Amino acid sequence: MENAAKYSIKTASRLSGLSPYVIRAWEKRYHILMPQRTETNRRMYSEAEVEKLRLLGEAVKKGSTISNVAHLSAEELKHLNTRQEKALWGMESQTDFSLKFRSYLDASLNAVNRYDHTLLESILEKAAVDLGLEDLLLGLIIPLINKIGEDWYQGEMRIAQEHMASSVLAAFLKNLISRYKISPYAQSVITCTPKGQMHELGLLLAALVASSEGWNVIELGPNLPAEEIAGAAGSSNAKAVCLSIVYPDVEVLPGELKTLGKILKGKPIILGGRAVHYYKEIIDEEGFMLIEDFKGFRKVLSEIAK
Repeated sequence: MENAAKYSIKTASRLSGLSPYVIRAWEKRYHILMPQRTETNRRMYSEAEVEKLRLLGEAVKKGSTISNVAHLSAEELKHLNTRQEKALWGMESQTDFSLKFRSYLDASLNAVNRYDHTLLESILEKAAVDLGLEDLLLGLIIPLINKIGEDWYQGEMRIAQEHMASSVLAAFLKNLISRYKISPYAQSVITCTPKGQMHELGLLLAALVASSEGWNVIELGPNLPAEEIAGAAGSSNAKAVCLSIVYPDVEVLPGELKTLGKILKGKPIILGGRAVHYYKEIIDEEGFMLIEDFKGFRKVLSEIAK
């Protein structure tokens, strides 16, 4: 029965969480499935095919690119998704929200849906005053980032809404970072994303945590080649380099990480992000530090500062 084609694309969409448009696009571009056709040329899917669609959707939602996982079997996808349970920089989404967290999250999402950047800014500022840094990040910011990404992926949020929210969140995090009065004698840490990694929210969260620990953060932004990161580390005499890796890249990133490790041999290089486990072998070979969550990040910073 698992291989009997009995579900229409509408039903397969509902069961897998993917829109019919995404299912058709993935079938055409990546040949992920070959559903049976009725006499009227309607697609029909089996339970096994629907399950694979669900697993692919879960993998992409957690940070994989469809081009890198389309060829995987259902068992391989299950294993991958288990490894990807941690989100950006160990963003442990709290499922048991307090009413306070839930009200802030709902209000923020409402502002995003209305394209009301001013309202979103005011909600975030109020939450920053009302909540401590740890609760702000784990109770609101991280769940908000995850929910926005999920809604965008499932077609429930427009690209323009996602861009607006990301812009407001980035500005908000940068503002929080600037509020820390750092000693001129503080040790420096570089935060950035390597070449091909375009999203900056993860590195800004890392920069905020480092600033709260008294570090002078040199925030270089996203998409930097290894040579540029190494050059900045050398010129600034930074104590460590911290990289955020959100999406797997099997073509460019392995070479970039090896180059960075070769140039900065002996300098602590910290890696975090929901796609970082793709590079576990390189991390071990180069002696990089792998971070699972904010608590671990603080611990590593404390050890490096000694």
